[in-house]
Amino acid sequence: MSHSRVKSDNSLSADTGGMAKVFLHIIAASVKLETPTNHKIHLELLVPGDTKPKCVFKAKGNGQSITWDKEKYISITGPQVDLRVVEPHQFHKDKILSEHKILVDNILVAFTKKPDEVLVYAIPDSNMTITIKKDSLIEMLSKVTLPESLSDKVEKCQKVVEVVLGLGGPLFELHPAAQAVQTLFESVIKQLEQQKICYDGLSDFFQTMEDLLPHIQKIQEVEDFDSLKVVVKKILDHMKHSLETVLSYSQKSISGQFFHFVLHSDQQTQFSQLSSKFESLLQQYDKAFQAELASILSKDKVLKYLDRLNYVEIIPGGYCLDNTRVSTLSELQDWAQSKECPIFWLCGIAGTGKSTIATTFVQQLMENKQLAAFFTCHRDHKDLKNPLQLLRNICYRLAQVHKPYGRLVAQTIEQDAQFGSGMVSIKSFFTDFFERPIQKLGTVDSFAKPLVVVIDALDECGGPDERTELLECMTTFSELCNWIKLLVTSRQNPEIKELLAPVACQYIVEAGSSYGDIQLFVNSRCASFKLSSNDLERLATAAGGLFIWAQAACNYIKNSGMYQEALEQLLQLQGLQSGSQLHILYGTILSDAIDNNNPLAIKGYQSVMSMILLVARPVTITVLEHLLLANISQSVVRSVINKLHAILIIEEHDETVKVLHPSFAEYLLNENKDCPQIFQIQSVAGHAALYEASIHVLESQLKFNICNLASSYILNKDVDDLQDKIAKNISQELQYAAGFWLYHFAVYTENSDVKKSTDAKMESLLTTPSGLYWIEVISLLGEVHNILQVLFNASFRTSGPSTQLYRLLKEYYYFLTTFKQAIVDSTPHIYISGLALSPEQSQFAQIREQKFQNLFSLKSGNLKTWIQSILVIDVGSKVFSICYSPNGEHIVSGCGNGLLRLWDAETGKALMDLQKHTGNIVSVAYSPCGKFIVSGSSDHTIITWDAKTCKPVNGPLQGHTDGVLSVSYSPDGNYIVSGSGDKTLRIWDAQSGNLVMGPLVGHNGMIHCVKYSPDGQHIISESNLASQSTIIIWDAQHGRPIMDPLQGHTNAIISVDYSPNGKYIVSGSGDNTIKVWDAKTGKHLVNFIQSHTAVIWSVQFSHDSKFVLSASADKTIRVWDATTGNAVMNFQGHSDVVCQAIYSPDGCYIASGSLDHTIRIWDITSGTSKLEQPEGHTNRIWQVAYSPDGQHIASCSDDTTIRIWYAKTGKPAMVPIKTGSEGGRCVAYSPDGQFIASGSDDKMVNIWNSKTGKLVKGPLEGHTGSIQSIVWSPSGQHIVSGSVDHTIKIWHIETGETETLDGHTDAVFCVACSPDGKYIVSSSSDKTLLIWSTETKRPVLAPLTGHNNAIWTVVYSPDGKTIASGSCDETIRIWNAKTGQLILKVDQIDASFINTITYSPDGKYIASGSYDSEIKIWDTAPGASSTACPSWIHSGVMTIGYSPDGNNIVSGSIDGSLRVWNVRSALSQWQHITSPTLTDSGITSSGPNTKTLEVAGSSAQSNVLVSFSVQKHILPHTDNTSRSCIPCTGSFDPEDFNFIASAIMKGKVSEKEWLIFDDKHILWLPPHLRNNLLSHQIMVISPDLMEEQIVADWSTFASGDNWASILNDL
Repeated sequence: MSHSRVKSDNSLSADTGGMAKVFLHIIAASVKLETPTNHKIHLELLVPGDTKPKCVFKAKGNGQSITWDKEKYISITGPQVDLRVVEPHQFHKDKILSEHKILVDNILVAFTKKPDEVLVYAIPDSNMTITIKKDSLIEMLSKVTLPESLSDKVEKCQKVVEVVLGLGGPLFELHPAAQAVQTLFESVIKQLEQQKICYDGLSDFFQTMEDLLPHIQKIQEVEDFDSLKVVVKKILDHMKHSLETVLSYSQKSISGQFFHFVLHSDQQTQFSQLSSKFESLLQQYDKAFQAELASILSKDKVLKYLDRLNYVEIIPGGYCLDNTRVSTLSELQDWAQSKECPIFWLCGIAGTGKSTIATTFVQQLMENKQLAAFFTCHRDHKDLKNPLQLLRNICYRLAQVHKPYGRLVAQTIEQDAQFGSGMVSIKSFFTDFFERPIQKLGTVDSFAKPLVVVIDALDECGGPDERTELLECMTTFSELCNWIKLLVTSRQNPEIKELLAPVACQYIVEAGSSYGDIQLFVNSRCASFKLSSNDLERLATAAGGLFIWAQAACNYIKNSGMYQEALEQLLQLQGLQSGSQLHILYGTILSDAIDNNNPLAIKGYQSVMSMILLVARPVTITVLEHLLLANISQSVVRSVINKLHAILIIEEHDETVKVLHPSFAEYLLNENKDCPQIFQIQSVAGHAALYEASIHVLESQLKFNICNLASSYILNKDVDDLQDKIAKNISQELQYAAGFWLYHFAVYTENSDVKKSTDAKMESLLTTPSGLYWIEVISLLGEVHNILQVLFNASFRTSGPSTQLYRLLKEYYYFLTTFKQAIVDSTPHIYISGLALSPEQSQFAQIREQKFQNLFSLKSGNLKTWIQSILVIDVGSKVFSICYSPNGEHIVSGCGNGLLRLWDAETGKALMDLQKHTGNIVSVAYSPCGKFIVSGSSDHTIITWDAKTCKPVNGPLQGHTDGVLSVSYSPDGNYIVSGSGDKTLRIWDAQSGNLVMGPLVGHNGMIHCVKYSPDGQHIISESNLASQSTIIIWDAQHGRPIMDPLQGHTNAIISVDYSPNGKYIVSGSGDNTIKVWDAKTGKHLVNFIQSHTAVIWSVQFSHDSKFVLSASADKTIRVWDATTGNAVMNFQGHSDVVCQAIYSPDGCYIASGSLDHTIRIWDITSGTSKLEQPEGHTNRIWQVAYSPDGQHIASCSDDTTIRIWYAKTGKPAMVPIKTGSEGGRCVAYSPDGQFIASGSDDKMVNIWNSKTGKLVKGPLEGHTGSIQSIVWSPSGQHIVSGSVDHTIKIWHIETGETETLDGHTDAVFCVACSPDGKYIVSSSSDKTLLIWSTETKRPVLAPLTGHNNAIWTVVYSPDGKTIASGSCDETIRIWNAKTGQLILKVDQIDASFINTITYSPDGKYIASGSYDSEIKIWDTAPGASSTACPSWIHSGVMTIGYSPDGNNIVSGSIDGSLRVWNVRSALSQWQHITSPTLTDSGITSSGPNTKTLEVAGSSAQSNVLVSFSVQKHILPHTDNTSRSCIPCTGSFDPEDFNFIASAIMKGKVSEKEWLIFDDKHILWLPPHLRNNLLSHQIMVISPDLMEEQIVADWSTFASGDNWASILNDL
């Protein structure tokens, strides 16, 4: 260490008050603690009077004996210095372990007594020593030796900035600030070196800055730098300010001298403040870092998620012999060490040894710790020929090598609930798992040498298009990662050469260039054959530079046992025959091994070799023996394999057998002219044999509960030793047969020469429980997703839809798609959930009835047939828009992650990803020629794409100031029109992307849809503003409206379309209706009588203009007759909003895209979804009423009808009663049930015969406004009505006379009679209630006030003592009927207008209905304790009525439906839930949803007892697709299913739709049952036929440990 010496400066005396100063050079200290500690210990030195230590020593260890060895200079102006041993804490006060005083005079005396250079000074009365160097500065600095220069310390501080500069990703934007700080550091270092500055105050300040370093370095442990960016920026800013302060002081000093050697007090204060700010920032940083660290997945969790990549273990082939391929391997090594040329392409013809070079190089990379990943492709292996598996393997291996990358990959999988469950394209996978994580990581410099990814035999991976897409991704990968290099080996296929030749280092392995290496190889392999060197040289020469020839020839000679003769024969044939060297060799080997004249030998060869060549993946000899057992013996199998050993590879560890080289398969297959016909393998016959063999294995080995799973409550992933169970119970041949029997069926039947007839064996398998046993195996092996695609393909290889086999395969496809999650998660639930809930008319229902028992069942409410989507595509994100290509071959989808994806419309395979938008893609369209695609996004831009290459052509086109919600091509393809949230249209040149016209202004709201007319002359657009919903027809040439806006919808218009004949326009709206307009006149033509029950997101005309297709937020797709407005077809299956539905170009199919992350394809030619015209109201229901005997229900509606229903069945009791030209508002039964009174918007009162529906009296006139309420007097002699004309009228039935009660100042909404008939109560929009005497016709009390908004409903209690009212102020009030005093006030939480209330017949409860869609049951007794079920917003509840026996409630809704609820069951269930529980604290009762209840000015408690949601879909689907999961508690027993019912009602269903009870998986619920199963709804009367009564039977349900008893062996 260098020291500087300076002389004292007299000016210092002025700075220190003239006092002598001592400088101590402390180099070490130690202490022995009384009690050992695991905490770090600091040693602080303080001068009396200072609040901040002069310096702090930080120990590097902990325990009992603590040592500090860091040098410090401290200045002491005074007689002593204090030492403190401190245990520091970040978030609370430091703990002082001991304190000591050092007298300066004692140190001086010790120095004089001990002349050594170093003094170890023992502090009296302590276990502490300090070590002081003799060069300490004493007595006014007469001799001064200085410590480490500050420039060294500053350089250490500078490393903080270097760490920041080394990080990319979100911190990259801080680089300019960091570089500015680095420049300041260099200036400070330069200044300090010139002045040789060193003093304690500044040194301590820089020490505080240096202390930041280890904390900042930890930032590399996390991925989300963004969360730390703000505090790092603050640190950099403070560094900048601090360094500028240091420079400002240093520039005032004289070069070569100390500046202000001891800081002035104000300077000390300033640097102290600067240090404190650093400490504060450090605390902020540590807090942010810990928060980020807490969010990082644990190592075990990372591995768990990485396992979902389904890594396939790669077993390398042979290695190069020593001293062979030396130059090639050397060149590869040089490339791997360099930073140049990220891609190396090793290419050549078949058999030149590329793979052997690759595996040898891989071994070298492993030794050098440079191997990132290795994947060898194989065209005969289902995984090794799969490009996606290649990417999965590379991703998995790279995640093992680079931990931060691995954590990012794991997080991506964790956040994707759909991962592994759907089709994904190469580009999409690459983007999600390579591009984005690597961009987030930024620059990586933690590897001394580049890592290398090796891909061998790329030409055997996928098809040309897939290889092209894969190579495009991998070249991008090499550009993203400066730390990754890529080696590819392959033949020189055109698509590979086109992409790699321009960017890669190319090395061609020439056949003739490896003679020397082949000679070495031949010498090694034939060393024991006793062949002469000349013979070996002849053999090497005959190889012609092909290693594979040399290997096969050596194998042939070895297997012959007659080495010389075999060699001569081989060389002789090579010279005599013409053709490929390899083919001649292969023919020689086959001719020698197989007796051409022996039919049995030929049969054995054909059988064995066809299976070896055509199996979907290589199998063991044992599996081959079992597959061939029906045709040939095991001995024959092994005999053939042994004879052909020269051209086969047999793995030693498991006897897996495969051909030596792909060229041998090419020689035998495809009718190769070089191969003798007797040796040729016919692939069609071979696949047929494999199919037959697989069927035989399935028939003989499948069985129920094959792995003896103990409980249906436990998911597969949680079963102990599941893999051991699989290995023990599912043979390798069964695993193969179960996975590939349908694959072989599809391949062999694809050939047009094969008769596509039904297969009795397959039908037998699929119509018996064996079909379910097969699904068991698929579930256990994790192959459900792969089987879905195979099933889909196989169904098209039958003789057609009319065949039994086609229908069976389709049924299994529907079964697997419907119950996929259950089957993937839990094998027992193939039966417990899937079989139990299969449709009544399905094949599975037949199997269920014949062979199974004790299953959960539905007495009613299940589907009759399967949901008829012929294809379900798992997209992986929300689907906002879809479009067919003009030829119908492809579908493009616009998704919620800024991704466009191209799909094969027949198979659902992902073809290509298009990603450039930064927001949701909400609209897509094909150009009429099919060559281009246009997309509109919430990022305000438009992009056009080449539909073939999927590369951008134009864009992003900018101009809109809000999201682009709709794009459409003109019929000639020359223009694109766009509609936006900025309320404007714009027209663009499709070729150049230039703006041609616009913005076109005219709408007051967002434009959600724009379309060209078929002739291109006009454009239609709609307004998404609820209060001003309009359609504008524009002149496409001039941009002007051609007529006044079309109006008629009562809510936002979401979608419009032109009919193909150009005559009509259709519109779909947020008011749930569809309308058809005359395109020429704008006249409203058709209002569809049967609307959806939620917002209509999409409408489209059929190609013949006769039908309209619609998609809705009610999760359905419907087809309507365009001229009548009647619904003709209905499609249900999506589990979330359907954003768009479109016809295929040929009109045979419908495609739909949904927020449930799927695209579904529906067959509209099968007729299975035809919709019968329903019976029910088609508009809002205003009132319902039970007949006095409870046998009937009456309802009136805005559809101008009154309908009478049988209360038990929900069937119509008579034809609808027409109320007139305007809607009916109110209806009431007479006390004897003989008559019905009604009031309507036409101001008339009518009386009807309740049995016949005939008008008995009326219309009775008198009111001048709409009649809102009607009620019979208890005697049946009078009718009371209330009207918006502010009056109440009493009608005398016999005479027809009327009396008017006039007292309200606004509309009268409701009237009710007291049970004794003496009083009438009325509620009004004037916020008051009036109680009238029926005798005097005057109010008996002053108006009852308290509600602060209109009072819509009022009712007497059955005993007449109280009155209940419900208001728009969202409260219910209960009044004393005699005094008018307020008894109770109930404020609902998060509620809505109270539309209707009624008392139970016994008066114990009040039922209320409101716009928030809930029917609530209230216990009005003060202090009552209860609980409430959750609700979700849907159509409002307009009216409710109690059945006379108090068991049920009927409700009528704004959506036109009636629902009947079992309130008695619900209340019983509520009592079960809230029954008192004995705890340590006493008796408690659960009741979480307490409402505030006011009692005559004081407060009490009253709760909702039970609530019913009128919404059909009670499980909320939030943006992150999560659902509540609150497992029920308690011991499970079938008798507890009342409790389980409440669990479902309360949303206690997991995110994957599992019903969970006490952490047990009880049942998986498909979408069509998930919403209403086990609710208290017992009947639905609705135009929506999808809703029907669902009644569950749990009485014989076997589950858990008893689940296997479901099989009926009798």
